[in-house]
Amino acid sequence: MLQLPSPPDTRHPTSTQKIKESDRKKFAEEFTMMAIQALIT
Repeated sequence: MLQLPSPPDTRHPTSTQKIKESDRKKFAEEFTMMAIQALIT
């Protein structure tokens, strides 16, 4: 029996995962900065 391919979003796991990880880090940093600024003000 043939195995079904992965869902479209995981067609290129290496590149997309790297991009997602960097995006998540960037988003986390921006979110932390916004949270700190919100606490300060």
